[in-house]
Amino acid sequence: MEIKLPTNSYVFKNLIPCPKRYFIEDIDHQIASGNLCPNVPKYQTYNALYSIMKQKPHWQSLYSAITDKILKINPAANTLHSCWANVSREDTVFGDHAHETDITAVYYLHNKIDVFGTKLNQSIIIPGIENSVLIFNAKTVHSVVNIPKEMYNITGPRYSIVFDFICK
Repeated sequence: MEIKLPTNSYVFKNLIPCPKRYFIEDIDHQIASGNLCPNVPKYQTYNALYSIMKQKPHWQSLYSAITDKILKINPAANTLHSCWANVSREDTVFGDHAHETDITAVYYLHNKIDVFGTKLNQSIIIPGIENSVLIFNAKTVHSVVNIPKEMYNITGPRYSIVFDFICK
């Protein structure tokens, strides 16, 4: 089944070859170290995650792959504004929101059931396929598709990494 994407939204699959366990270990370490943003749903790291991780080759590979796709879509979106990880667990509830930046890229790191992707415009669910990235206008109302508590034993946690860019 093909999903019709909203205008100026893109999905790229099979983004990088790196094993996801390195990213999961890094994100879990950040969460265990208290690098959690207090004013948003749990479990979201602070938005300087790439700055903290940029010396690691797997993070460099991910950032390079995402910026390559973004610059082909919009060459003016050449400035990384922020980066963070979201981990959806059985007690996580993300709500609809929009960003003040220009472009958002959501990288689906770990997601056993891809229906738990991203909801755009309060109605279109973009599947969260592991090792894919969804790129869209950051001002679009969107949300993580929350995992119902009764399904968490099947799905386990969902890990995504978000990069926000501004146009210069």
